[in-house]
Amino acid sequence: MALYLEGYHRITTSLLLLGVSLAGFAPALAGSNDGWLDEQGATRLTNQMAKKGMMPATVDCRYSRNGPMNLSKFTFKRAPFKTTWRWYIGPPEYVASSEAEARNMGLHRTFSKKSRDWSTGQIAQCSIWSN
Repeated sequence: MALYLEGYHRITTSLLLLGVSLAGFAPALAGSNDGWLDEQGATRLTNQMAKKGMMPATVDCRYSRNGPMNLSKFTFKRAPFKTTWRWYIGPPEYVASSEAEARNMGLHRTFSKKSRDWSTGQIAQCSIWSN
């Protein structure tokens, strides 16, 4: 019985340490406590997830309250074999021109969203494209 409890405590301690280390890792990726990513953080995160065979499934976007920077949050899904994907975030004009390039590459839109900052009237658009 003592051996079982000792093993149980070792597993519990390992899981606790893993949870603490992962909890410390998530805010470092996000760049802020609320989980919103700037362009560099979003690029870093999506590249890391691509190495794990994941691609963005959804994206939420908005303008930063501290300036005209675009911020985003992603959810991910397993990328099918040999999938090409792109994400675009910014003013609607920028996203529209980028989406034209995606269409020319043979990609189709899998997700799109617009967000309006009611205090400034600015619109941020975000979309995900894949083959």
